Amino acid sequence: MKQGIIITMIAVAAFNSVFAAEPVLQEPQIDESAGVVEIKLPPKDSSEYWAVRAEAMSKLLPLLTQKRTEAKKQVQLLADYLLSIGKATEFAEKKVPVPTDPNVFLEVLQMGQRLEEMNMPVPKKRPSWDELVEIAMEYVIYDGYLPVEIEEGEDRLQFVQACVKKEEYGQKVRKELRTSLDQCARMWVYLDSINKKNDYKVYLADLKLKDKEQRDQQKAAYLDARRDKAVAQAEREAQMKQQAAMDRYQFESSKKERIYEDRQNRLEYQQSLLNNRLVNGGY
Repeated sequence: MKQGIIITMIAVAAFNSVFAAEPVLQEPQIDESAGVVEIKLPPKDSSEYWAVRAEAMSKLLPLLTQKRTEAKKQVQLLADYLLSIGKATEFAEKKVPVPTDPNVFLEVLQMGQRLEEMNMPVPKKRPSWDELVEIAMEYVIYDGYLPVEIEEGEDRLQFVQACVKKEEYGQKVRKELRTSLDQCARMWVYLDSINKKNDYKVYLADLKLKDKEQRDQQKAAYLDARRDKAVAQAEREAQMKQQAAMDRYQFESSKKERIYEDRQNRLEYQQSLLNNRLVNGGY
């Protein structure tokens, strides 16, 4: 449960990093009644700082890439809807500016209710990249992460360089995420201006329902295929057991026949010896 809250808070911080333009420093809140203490980051020139920062990036980067994928998909859904209602050309001609109201972005991402449930205020400014990463670092420390020791010298230099390289990719992802969100927000505002926003929500709900039905059908087909495979495997195993039993029966039968034939042969051989003795003896 706590891990889910941490990821959600980092997600809010990630959202906060893409919707506005002016940076602002955010300090961790202190709630003495709830027993929450202030979180202090290690000194920036220490190896512990970079260890925590690397751990924060390992949580923040997958989240940013996931949100980038979701935002790109949302852009495509909005564009497809504009085409379906014959408004794509009009939207392009109007050149709708990017809105500055953060509530628009919260509505697009369907995060408003989540903020209300967590009793968190709507963000007004976006932090810089370093401030965003340090927000994630605070939650990593809060989650109980213990930084590893990094030796001074070449090892520490390489570790920092690897972390910086990963952050360069993270900033690229954040830039692409913001571009997609801006495009979503522009189309969202346009749909609102032509009284089609609620129709789009219905359209999106229908798509989700169809997608769920398709996934359910695929799952049912997969389960049927697994069940058929299991039945076929059980039948094969039963046939193999039956064949093995028949093979054992035939082997035992042939073994008994060989024993009987050997006995008969011995009796006939003994009888022939006895006959020869009788004849040769004059009897």
